[in-house]
Amino acid sequence: EGIKNNWEQILKGASGLDRWILWADTDKSFALTPESLEKVVSFAASLEEHGCIAIVFTVSNPVMPYYISKMKAVIGIPFFSSESG
Repeated sequence: EGIKNNWEQILKGASGLDRWILWADTDKSFALTPESLEKVVSFAASLEEHGCIAIVFTVSNPVMPYYISKMKAVIGIPFFSSESG
């Protein structure tokens, strides 16, 4: 439920914009259950139709590359990630 609310807030904030970029910073404790990851991947797949032109993640934990690979497999927009200390 928390993930759904977060995504709804993202889309609400972007409503009315023709184009926008989703940027997210993850901390070292960030983790998703398999079910939550499915929800995030499903949402990421729908971002382009809501005007999102790119996704940017700052990666600060070892599991994020796995999550990112799952999202990259389903999205049709540029996806950038970088490691942070």
